[in-house]
Amino acid sequence: MHVLLGRLEGELIPHERADEELLVPLVDRALGGSDATAALSRTHAEIEHQVSRLRLLLTGLDADVVQPEDVVELRRLLYGLYAVLRLHNAQEEEGAFSLVPDGNPHPATRS
Repeated sequence: MHVLLGRLEGELIPHERADEELLVPLVDRALGGSDATAALSRTHAEIEHQVSRLRLLLTGLDADVVQPEDVVELRRLLYGLYAVLRLHNAQEEEGAFSLVPDGNPHPATRS
């Protein structure tokens, strides 16, 4: 689980912060300011929040004695993060990547 958390904090969070800094202003300008960028920014914040909550949960766990409610909370956080990431990717596909002329964004630029 700590490997997953390391990847989320080391890869996903920096990517989402870069999107917020670089992609959101471009989409906002291209669309003349819209609710699409507000929703995109909100999902960036929620992704970071979910990863932070996961960090707090894992930090507080005693590896020798994991309680059933800890497992339930861990599952809830992971399913929640998964749902937010799916929503976020759909927002990017519909909003940001719809601005790409051929409709096929370069795979390296996708979340």
